[in-house]
Amino acid sequence: MDLAKTELEVDDTSETLDAIEDHAVASRAAIVMYTNQHYPIQPIAPQILPQQANLAAVPMAIKRKPLEVPKFDGRRPEDWSGFWTTFCVQYGDNAQMDNVNKLLHLRTYLFGDALNDIKALEITAPNYTIAVERLKKKYGDILLLENKFITNLSNLPTVKDEKDRVGLHQLHHHVEMNIQNLANINVKLEEFQRTLFPTLATAIPQTLMREYDRENAAERSVTCLMKWLHEFVTKEAQYEMMASQNKSTTPPSKSNASSESSNR
Repeated sequence: MDLAKTELEVDDTSETLDAIEDHAVASRAAIVMYTNQHYPIQPIAPQILPQQANLAAVPMAIKRKPLEVPKFDGRRPEDWSGFWTTFCVQYGDNAQMDNVNKLLHLRTYLFGDALNDIKALEITAPNYTIAVERLKKKYGDILLLENKFITNLSNLPTVKDEKDRVGLHQLHHHVEMNIQNLANINVKLEEFQRTLFPTLATAIPQTLMREYDRENAAERSVTCLMKWLHEFVTKEAQYEMMASQNKSTTPPSKSNASSESSNR
């Protein structure tokens, strides 16, 4: 009898707890609904600090590493174009620099005949323009440069023989650079190829020229000959490197090993 009574009391207690929990859940839901209706939460706007506002108003200055302007003495007119282009990027095209400072900078990168050409000019803004015009007229003249490059192609480096890999490389580099310099002033290879090919063929050892003729059907083309020469020099350099590596990794022969042991 007491056990049955106890079970009834437990059931009543469980029902009471369930009712309390349901009431609590309903109360929390009602509180949330009331709060959202009468006290809505406003989104928080991001705050900008004063120093951040100042940074946003000022454009970011991009710092670049100063270029190394080469010196120019006037002995090699072909160097003028590279010198002047670099100087203009660093100083000449700088709109924030006045002509007096540009002239001062220009004088610091000139020496020899090139400096003497403008040394007598006083350091004034108008004289910067005069100095530039004087230098361009003397060293930037297209006909002067063309004659210089053609003369260089008439005086080719000497090659000892077909095994002179360094000499062949220097010959190829010399011809290639002067052809490119002529192209930079709009002088096409076709305009001087007829005279250049015999000169180049004479500078190359005859054993190599005979090999070139066999492989290229004796084609009289500077472009073809230069390509063939470049490939030949590259292959020879690779063979020499492979031979050097094989020599360094080859173990000593038995005769050498036995002689070394007998000496011990």
